[in-house]
Amino acid sequence: MSTVPQRLGKYELRELLGRGNVAEVWGAYDLRLKRDVALKVIHADLQADPNFFTRFVKEGQNVATLHHPNIVQMYDVTVFLPSQSGNATAYIVRQYIEGQTLADYINATLRKGNLLPLTDIVYLFTSLGVAIDYAHQKGIVHGNIKPSNILLNEQDITHLSVGEPMLTDFGLADMLGRDANVVSPFYMSPEQAKGQLAGNRSDIYSLGVMLYELCTGVEPFRDKSSVAVMMQHIDALPTPPLLINTDLPPALSAVILRALSKEPKARFSMASLLAVAIADACSLRPAVPLLQTHEGTEAHRAGPHASLLGVSQPLSRSSASIPAIRPTKLITGKQAAVRPMPLIGDRINRASSSAKLPAVPTSPQRAVTTSTTAKLPAVNTSLQQAVVAPTTLKLPVPASTTTVARPPVPSQTPVPSPAVPMPSGNWRRERSRSGVPMSTVIVALLLLLLVVVSTIATSLLFNAREQANAGSMVGQVFFQDDALGHEDVLRLELKNVTAPPQGKMYVAWLQDSTRHLLPLGPLSVHNSAISFVYPGDTQHTNLLSIVQGVVITQENTAALPSTAGGQIVFQAHFDSASLPYIKNILYATPNFPSNQGVASGLLDVVKSLNDKAGSIVDTLQNSPHDYALARRQAIRIIELVDGTAYATSSGDLPAGVPSQLRTPAGLLTSPMQSGYIDTLTTQLDALQAATGTNTPLLQHIQNVRHAISDLQDWVKKIRAYDVQLVRAADLSNPAIIGVALQVKGLAADSYTGRTIPPNEGPLLSIGSAGAYQAYVESQYMATLNLKQA
Repeated sequence: MSTVPQRLGKYELRELLGRGNVAEVWGAYDLRLKRDVALKVIHADLQADPNFFTRFVKEGQNVATLHHPNIVQMYDVTVFLPSQSGNATAYIVRQYIEGQTLADYINATLRKGNLLPLTDIVYLFTSLGVAIDYAHQKGIVHGNIKPSNILLNEQDITHLSVGEPMLTDFGLADMLGRDANVVSPFYMSPEQAKGQLAGNRSDIYSLGVMLYELCTGVEPFRDKSSVAVMMQHIDALPTPPLLINTDLPPALSAVILRALSKEPKARFSMASLLAVAIADACSLRPAVPLLQTHEGTEAHRAGPHASLLGVSQPLSRSSASIPAIRPTKLITGKQAAVRPMPLIGDRINRASSSAKLPAVPTSPQRAVTTSTTAKLPAVNTSLQQAVVAPTTLKLPVPASTTTVARPPVPSQTPVPSPAVPMPSGNWRRERSRSGVPMSTVIVALLLLLLVVVSTIATSLLFNAREQANAGSMVGQVFFQDDALGHEDVLRLELKNVTAPPQGKMYVAWLQDSTRHLLPLGPLSVHNSAISFVYPGDTQHTNLLSIVQGVVITQENTAALPSTAGGQIVFQAHFDSASLPYIKNILYATPNFPSNQGVASGLLDVVKSLNDKAGSIVDTLQNSPHDYALARRQAIRIIELVDGTAYATSSGDLPAGVPSQLRTPAGLLTSPMQSGYIDTLTTQLDALQAATGTNTPLLQHIQNVRHAISDLQDWVKKIRAYDVQLVRAADLSNPAIIGVALQVKGLAADSYTGRTIPPNEGPLLSIGSAGAYQAYVESQYMATLNLKQA
């Protein structure tokens, strides 16, 4: 029962609207101004924090200066001191909004498989983006953006049928203090999960989490433990949204991943830029005008390195700031919509220095099977990367469809086309210029027309059959990672599914290598669709180690069966020839010194290398300088690239320098051990030979090969530059920072891929793809197509 008095100052409390960990929200009435208000009573021990009153009022007064149609207006923030003895009560008074929260709407719709239309998503994030940028320009960070803090004003349904979105609780975390435990772990940015203060781009991350949820129906990171969810925000890569919702525009999936970058500098610098990207990805136009503003001061401090998927990467724009967004009016129907001018994509722009570095010391020739030894460019710390134009992947064309080139026509004298005479009234007696009777020509034309019609009919029949066959596929099964394992989570997505008869239910089963069916759980049908996640077991078993297929049966609803006894309605099975090599890549690779698949191992090693490269630059650039740490990190990088044994025997690690990692295999192949890159190539070769004509699988294999080609080049250059760091006599030499920046930039490229303007993110093409793309494409190889039994 609430202990809040029924009157606080001039406010009469009338109805309890909600209760949380830190506050109660009441519907109240302002007796002086004669208006309804919402009053949030804070649960706080004012005596325990002597600074609470000052901070609470000061921060609240700042928030009260926000006046925006998509921000809930704060009217009052104060501490009520009763006239008689009693505890003081802190409270916030704000505008009363009639309507549900976005969280309520999500629980009533998305959780049942009803996703928002793209037009509504564009409007929602455009409205929120403009409001957030407005607050950021005033120096106010929300710090806790989540669906429950977005009210849907049912009094204004001009643009959204559920109500106009309005943000509330701006700055509440700052008002209550860092120890108030206000921020939701599900929408928390990685920097906040690490205990750091929220910045402008923390709000962008939270918007990205909401966008992911609205486009897929699930949060990117989920767990029963709040700590586990926070660790996922810090370390785990989100499942690409396109895997969960195959109807999502691929460009929108990329926008979501950029907003969810682990590193703040890699995200969109402004919420309105995120809104523009969402609209462009959906081929729609923002329905409200965007702010005419320059990039905030936070973006200027961010420096030149950013990334798409969560680590440092040179993705800075060609200028220090983003040009002002100047909206132009476009007429759509009877209303004038506003669309911002297109933005120039991110450009590679590395830091520069005029210092000359010593030549790279020579070392024994490396045994590499897939490519020749890379030539290291001179260490000119202008660090400007050569831009490689993306290439379009072309699969081999079947011989039957190969076009034969025609010989060139002589260009001296053009040959005119003969004029075709129009038939006269006595057309039966007309002849063509060749002397053939016109009746013969007409018969020939009729025969030709018959052949064409027959061909078209055959083609249409063939396409109809193909569509019928394709129509038998009702969904997909794919495997994904959680924070503690690889391929230990299974997801089912089905569409156009008929609900089971009365008294029946669908149950999903994992078929193992012995054809035994293991229960995954019951399936619920909502709006002819099924979305199901099997979270895995407590041991985080890699499901690919035991799977042969997935079966869905129709069972009685009396009790969930432990064994399948009903009719099989849907099923999917791996190809027996391809599955062993998919397991080699994603589960465990034979004869390789690692307890995991080579694809996930490659990603983990490159991520570790990238972290260490960033640590070196931070140490050399920022005070106090821990040069011993920087050298240890450089040693670890050489071991990750070469493997410890070869790094020592080759002289890359000077005599007497102790090992830091003792890695049995490196990224590159050595005379002692095949490396991760070449081992993955070998497995791809075997998989491709066993695949046959499976075009989607061949496409994924080729995409991984593109990433491998890039990694081979970038990692060799990392090795050559890093040797200089290991052997440098004085790491405090200003010239050495150029070498460290080269290592950091190449490491970031290796992890997340390289952006080639005008693209705003890495592509699955030569010169762009990195280890992350290679791993995601490898995961696609394990996708199963569910078909009707």
